[in-house]
Amino acid sequence: MNFYYERLEHNEQLWTFENNQTICKSLAYMVTFKEHENLKVIPKKNSIEIFNDKLVLSIILYVGFEQNEFIENKNKKNFHMISFGKHTNEMHEFKKLKNEIKFIEPKALFFTALSYSKNKFCDDLKTILEL
Repeated sequence: MNFYYERLEHNEQLWTFENNQTICKSLAYMVTFKEHENLKVIPKKNSIEIFNDKLVLSIILYVGFEQNEFIENKNKKNFHMISFGKHTNEMHEFKKLKNEIKFIEPKALFFTALSYSKNKFCDDLKTILEL
């Protein structure tokens, strides 16, 4: 495993998306309410980008995103900015983008990914949740 970011939790987030298409598809569905396939993941300086030829999701990690990756992607069709941290909307740097950044609750992503999963272990977890 390569460390791309300074913070361990951002690297863990990157590795999770790189290693699990179900989680990528779940996030894409939560944002667009459409099914997406063949999603690729690349680390950027201030974000993690999940994309295919029809969609670009930028998960904001650091200040600087608004001056770099946002400028690079803002004119792309079906571009979405995502934050897993509620603090992003309160930061001065993201003031102008505040209404465009979609906050995703990590537990909501967990449950969406669980519902998308197709294996016995996840089916057993779904059964337990229904008790």
